Amino acid sequence: MCTIPVFHLMVYNGVYYVDNSNALWALVLTVGGAIPADYAFIALSAYFWLEREDEIRFRGVGGVRGFLAQPVIKKFIYLAVLVGTLYIVKVATLRGLFGYNNQEYFIDFFLMKGAWWYIYPYMVMSLIYPFLNKIIKMSSYIVIHIITTGLSVIFIYNGLINHTSFIRDLSAFLFVYFFMALLRRRKYTLFCGLATTKGMMSALIVLIYVSMLVVTVVIKMACIYFCTLNGHDGTMGMGVQSVFDCIRDLQNINVTDATSQGIINYVIGRYHLLSMIMGLAIFFLFRDINIKYNPRINKYAKTTIYIFLLHDTWMGVFWYFGICWNDYGYYPIWSFFGWMIIYVGSAFALAPMLAWIYNHTVKKLATFVIEGLLGEARVEKC
Repeated sequence: MCTIPVFHLMVYNGVYYVDNSNALWALVLTVGGAIPADYAFIALSAYFWLEREDEIRFRGVGGVRGFLAQPVIKKFIYLAVLVGTLYIVKVATLRGLFGYNNQEYFIDFFLMKGAWWYIYPYMVMSLIYPFLNKIIKMSSYIVIHIITTGLSVIFIYNGLINHTSFIRDLSAFLFVYFFMALLRRRKYTLFCGLATTKGMMSALIVLIYVSMLVVTVVIKMACIYFCTLNGHDGTMGMGVQSVFDCIRDLQNINVTDATSQGIINYVIGRYHLLSMIMGLAIFFLFRDINIKYNPRINKYAKTTIYIFLLHDTWMGVFWYFGICWNDYGYYPIWSFFGWMIIYVGSAFALAPMLAWIYNHTVKKLATFVIEGLLGEARVEKC
């Protein structure tokens, strides 16, 4: 939850368009940013979902009450209420600040539409995992291996064309789920042929991170070289679209819709295989760390979904007051990093406050309605 706000602040703030020195600093954070964290969380969810015995039963279901009484449905409704509430908060805040008819690209596309891609396929996964578990339970190791391989081919293909969509996001999460099911058959002792120990997983994470960083720096240097050849100022750095214009002029290479998104998006994109492997390695690393039970840690962990769903809202507030507004190149490096720390810190400070407000207002109302429909007697806690 630290990497996701940092990653989006870097990307939305114009990482591709800043001067060279700052861009190299930015790449250090963006390369290993939000995408591996997303896949680490999917691996974490799959780890627990695969152990659950929840089933959705269609026989003997007595209308609405029987439907809502099923644990999977009930949890899904609570999640949907939370997501819907925070979406209303997001829209009201950002549209209230920038105006309800504002069509500015960053506000309308990134803040209002771009940052919630993860939650929608995750909600679907939270609803269908009992069906997936049935398939996995009835299937042999070979069948699960074939399914996982097929999903991996789709995942790699999506990464190559670099087109994002809900269906592609869902297929990526399904790939991780079945991959975790395969690893579970071997009791999670091996991952990519390596022992799932802290030392081995740490080494794998560092290796992947360094590899991705080197590739992006090399690409950046190549971009500057092509810009310089074509008579542009080399300090334009990550102006990827201009770079492709230069390449097209020099070598008559056609620019497709996919490549116009930027070369480096292939390295830090949603469907990058190394990002997925790095995410799973992060999960196994933390799984192997012995952290003593602490109720305060668990209580705070429950608030991190507010950071994920509202980080772009807080970013919009920062932008509205002229702080870190798509002008990273104009900030001294450490000044920008200082604002970044304040931004992330404010997100972590506000999340528990919003969680408390939600739990004492909307969630209580939702519980009253759901339990009322179930016809169950509510027992107050002592």
